Amino acid sequence: MNQPSSFLRVALGSGAIVGVLDAIAATLHAYAFLHIGPDLVFRFVASGALGRAAITGGPHMIAAGLAFHFLFASAWTALFFLLARALPLPLRAAPTAAALGAVYGLVIWLGMNLAVIPLSKIPSRPLHLTTPTLAMILIHVLVIGVPIALLARRHLHRHLAR
Repeated sequence: MNQPSSFLRVALGSGAIVGVLDAIAATLHAYAFLHIGPDLVFRFVASGALGRAAITGGPHMIAAGLAFHFLFASAWTALFFLLARALPLPLRAAPTAAALGAVYGLVIWLGMNLAVIPLSKIPSRPLHLTTPTLAMILIHVLVIGVPIALLARRHLHRHLAR
């Protein structure tokens, strides 16, 4: 099997897993803290690229939001996989990989909130460390970063390091 296509398949497949985990966590977070449903969550995601019209748009905006959501999940996952291949990241031991993933989850949260969202069409808002914000940070650490690192550990050493 071709090494680059195998790497791409594994990174994108892992990104899909992370995207599903994050979608579940994000919709539960939105319901718990804002009392809104998944449709509005993904319309909000779409509004980052498509503007305010996405908030009131129909099912196509929900689909666009899901597509953007999985694009970002796959991009952050692929970036970690690339870094893990290029740098001597300590992924052999699961606890070390999980700790590295936790740090990466925090990096993702910072990157999204300090770069991606401010550069999007989402109206700017001040960033405060409230309970919902802390919960979202935990989601990025535990539901996104740790699974990315553990998936990278599993796949990079078993399938790609041949």
